[in-house]
Amino acid sequence: SGNIITSSYAVGGLVGGGYDGLISNSYSTVNIKCQNYIFICGVGGLVASSISLIMTDCYFAGDIELILEENILEVYVGGLVAILQSSSTITNCYVSGTVQVNSEDYLQLENLSNSFYIGGFAGRIDESVTIKNCYREGNLDVTLNLSAEDKYAFSKLPAHKV
Repeated sequence: SGNIITSSYAVGGLVGGGYDGLISNSYSTVNIKCQNYIFICGVGGLVASSISLIMTDCYFAGDIELILEENILEVYVGGLVAILQSSSTITNCYVSGTVQVNSEDYLQLENLSNSFYIGGFAGRIDESVTIKNCYREGNLDVTLNLSAEDKYAFSKLPAHKV
């Protein structure tokens, strides 16, 4: 338990990032607040970013708050994991708590449109990832400060990007 207040790129309640890892019977109840980062932000309740991760019987029961700055280029936020890649497998895991994303300044939508992934359970997930017997409860709140032109353009993005 406790709090993490940071401006780092890869922030996880348990692990920032890793390759070919195994996480089993683990949890985090930490609250994570991320702001004042430069260009890229990746925040996950347990893991920020992982390649070929096997995770079983894990949970995150804290809150995540992300305050977006106007110069942000990429956003990856997930209640359990921000980015899952390359044949990762998540089994018997859950998330409770709130994932909250806000912007104080006007965001530059043209910078975000290809790299904006926010999810209550996971942010960006590659096609080769398997998720079994997992669930999420709690709130996912996203409030973005966009110009009128960007609001219209943002509304036309594919749903999986939001």
